[in-house]
Amino acid sequence: MVTDFACRLLNMKRNSARQRLRELYLEATRKRGAKRTTMDVQQCFLPFCKWLLERWHASEVALAIDASSLGERFVVLAVSIVYRGIAIPVSWTVLHANQTGSWNVHWIRMLRGLRPAIAPTHRVIVVADRGIYSPLLFREVHKMCFHPFFRINVGGNFRPEGAPDWRPLKSFVPTVGATWCGEGTAFKASGSRLQSTPPWHAGSKAMSTPG
Repeated sequence: MVTDFACRLLNMKRNSARQRLRELYLEATRKRGAKRTTMDVQQCFLPFCKWLLERWHASEVALAIDASSLGERFVVLAVSIVYRGIAIPVSWTVLHANQTGSWNVHWIRMLRGLRPAIAPTHRVIVVADRGIYSPLLFREVHKMCFHPFFRINVGGNFRPEGAPDWRPLKSFVPTVGATWCGEGTAFKASGSRLQSTPPWHAGSKAMSTPG
């Protein structure tokens, strides 16, 4: 299907278009023929995201950030636009599976890179599964005027506005399906504290905390 579309778009034979697509990700020196260049796929992320959102009719845009492992070789960090239950990747970073260092720098760079594609009329929600959440990422997403909706583990604490004591997060939503909403401060540790107004939703092993 992609090959047929490329044939019509580029006005070339099917086998030639197929070979071009096969070699798309290769370095210039590994491609057949003359005048070949290396494609920097990162330059396509913003134009592709703009192209999608120019055709977007809803006022809200959901960006999902997710990490996928390819065996023990690679980890793919991807930012995707969620459309009718389908995640359309619009930016990604491939890392070695055993590479050290925080992923936050990559999430923040990718989200900032897509920011110019977002219209002022769009309300952007950034969703992430547990394991990706961090106070730094939460704050950076807020600075971009996006709304973080991250799943978190239930082991933290929360102090409602005006309350003298901290309470375990799971005490606010003790059963699956329970919800709670109110203002206060999340997490005891000073470096991790967040002022928030979270509607929390209880799951089997984690809670969702929007910003």
